[in-house]
Amino acid sequence: LISSPDNIITQIALLKDKLLFNFSLDNVKILNKQHNVYKGYITKIEISLNAVFVDYGDTKQGFLPFREISPFYFKKKLLNTCTGENFKQMLAKGDELIVQIVKEERGGKGALLTTFIRLIGNYLILLPNTTNVNGISKKITDFYRDDIKCIFSRISIPKGMSVIARTASCGKSIEELEWDLDILLSKWFSIKFVFKSSWYPCLLFSSNCFCLQFLSDFFQSDVEEIIIDNFIIFKKITIYFEMVQPFFLKNIKFYNEKSLLFSKFKVDLELETMFCRTLKL
Repeated sequence: LISSPDNIITQIALLKDKLLFNFSLDNVKILNKQHNVYKGYITKIEISLNAVFVDYGDTKQGFLPFREISPFYFKKKLLNTCTGENFKQMLAKGDELIVQIVKEERGGKGALLTTFIRLIGNYLILLPNTTNVNGISKKITDFYRDDIKCIFSRISIPKGMSVIARTASCGKSIEELEWDLDILLSKWFSIKFVFKSSWYPCLLFSSNCFCLQFLSDFFQSDVEEIIIDNFIIFKKITIYFEMVQPFFLKNIKFYNEKSLLFSKFKVDLELETMFCRTLKL
């Protein structure tokens, strides 16, 4: 259940067997740009700083260190021994880049950027600009590591890309991991399409839409339906599923009854109990 009747506070309740299983809320006035993906242009190459400055459409230009520039963007093979002068020969003012925010701007400093994009799914993290570094979360115990390595050997990971198994991948089948990878690849191909069709610096993908971030963490193949009482959020989520899982669109429903969504499903009563100072055992 996704509820935002006032367009300011968004509440998401995950129900299992009609009981509250997970609850999250967000305030839209607090804007978080970390992990957003943008189309940017190099505006200045600073050899003394081992970095370039990038216009990605925000008020301040971003700071992109040489070490965060993928070899995919160089006109010739990148060597580990490259000096600042080598980078200057490989890069040029006006070059187009797909960049992701690592750290948001602070004070007078612009945002720290990278071209090594990381797209986070339910079970996997896709690294579309990173080659041959398939990995497994350090939190995953040895009991599951061999199984995940075996699944990785059977999954078709596109050439030039890598994936990392998140902790949530423990015990999941090859079909579930392939399903998650397909969604991430759809996101990446959509990002590249918008990048090629845009003439100016712009936002390509926001991973900080609260609802989409929640779905990325908790949406699994056994979810039966999503019910939303805010039409703007409803449209955003349907557009997202049109891109990654069109077959699920019939299970996304807009709620416009007189009674509040959380009241209809008695979630408000469970929330009252959750925040009480005294609990009955």
